[in-house]
Amino acid sequence: DTTQGRVLEFENPYMTESLLQSLWRRIGGFSWYTTELYHRLGDPRFDIGDVVTYTNGADSYDIPITNLGFTFDGGLSADISAVGLSVEEQL
Repeated sequence: DTTQGRVLEFENPYMTESLLQSLWRRIGGFSWYTTELYHRLGDPRFDIGDVVTYTNGADSYDIPITNLGFTFDGGLSADISAVGLSVEEQL
């Protein structure tokens, strides 16, 4: 099997084929890399499920927040991560 990544399977009696197709048109092809970021000026508006964009000057990456921790030590900071398996762990 050459499939990489995680697979999510569930049943929903309210989901119809047309709703599923509509959803797939909106998010089809969405992928992410496992990552961890330290945000020095932690924004308390961040929440699990939000997507942040990281830009390194040449490339931009969308990072869905799957784990979030705030630290207050005279200032607010945040540890943001998108969890998942690395390519090596998937194989």
